[in-house]
Order: sequence, then structure tokens, then C-alpha cells
Amino acid sequence: MTTYPESRYYDAVMAALGHRYHLERMVALSPERALFLATDKMLSRRVSLRVQADPESPTRAWFLHEAETLARLDHHAIRHVYDAGVIGPLAFRIEIGRAHV
Repeated sequence: MTTYPESRYYDAVMAALGHRYHLERMVALSPERALFLATDKMLSRRVSLRVQADPESPTRAWFLHEAETLARLDHHAIRHVYDAGVIGPLAFRIEIGRAHV
């Protein structure tokens, strides 16, 4: 299982996604996942960046399936998934919407 302390998690996310997103702060951290408040550099938009770090975790498939499912929903009370993917060991999901962290 790949787990990161807070500083290594930040470094891993910056290496994978730092070209597009500026990480403002970490909002939540668990052994497998982290949530960041970030800014999309290209669109100058605040986003929530959720990252799942362990490619061997049984929650990896759930994390990606949840991103796909949320991307199909359109409701004012939920965040909208606007990007998702896998880069190296990190699966990520970018969310926008009123329910910002």
C-alpha cells in the first residue's frame, strides 16, 4: 500500500498535477486519500482536487467509478466533476461547484 505523509503527498500531487493546478491548502488527509483546495491555472477557477494514492487499494476502482457517476449528475447541491484520471500511482478528481470546501 502506498501511503504518504502530508509533505510527500503534496510533493507527489505537485509532480503529477502542478503544471495545471496550484495547490492552496490541504483540507483533509487519510492514509489513502487527500483533498486539496486548488486553483486551475488555465481557467483561473477554484476547484477541489481529490487524490487517491494507492493503486493496489480496493477503493481505487470505487474512487474512479464514483468520479464517472458524479460526472453524469447535474444538481445544484452537489459538486460537478470536471476532470478525472490516473497519473502514475495517483488517481485524481477535480470538482467545481457551490459546495466548495
